[in-house]
Amino acid sequence: MSGRNTPRELEDIQIRADNITNDTLEVTRQMKKIAAETREIGAATAVNLNQQGEQLDNIEGRLDEINDDLKKAEKHLTGMEKCCGMCLCPCVRPSGVKGTKQNDAAWKKAQKNQQRQHRNHPTTKLSKTTGSHQWVCPAHH
Repeated sequence: MSGRNTPRELEDIQIRADNITNDTLEVTRQMKKIAAETREIGAATAVNLNQQGEQLDNIEGRLDEINDDLKKAEKHLTGMEKCCGMCLCPCVRPSGVKGTKQNDAAWKKAQKNQQRQHRNHPTTKLSKTTGSHQWVCPAHH
């Protein structure tokens, strides 16, 4: 062979080159399609993440409101432990106090006695020293 290709060999080389070019173009098209799908998925994910972030912010705000409401309720309940909201009842056991069976029985007895005493509503009484009316809790005076 003289180093020159025959027309048949040149045609075979051209066919292989065309096949490689066609394969490369097809792979490039597939890559572009995958890239476009990936962008769409990324955009949808960003939208979903934004919506979820807003939902979490709303939940956090609602939890803050619930916490505030619970604090108010706790304050009101603490106020209810007072005799008509004005003076502390001696029968109200401080929170966290644990006792023996004897102590528990004594607390229950004191609470029953206190309930009997609180049947009367508080009234006002004219103070001799100040000349003004003051609230009087019958259970404690």
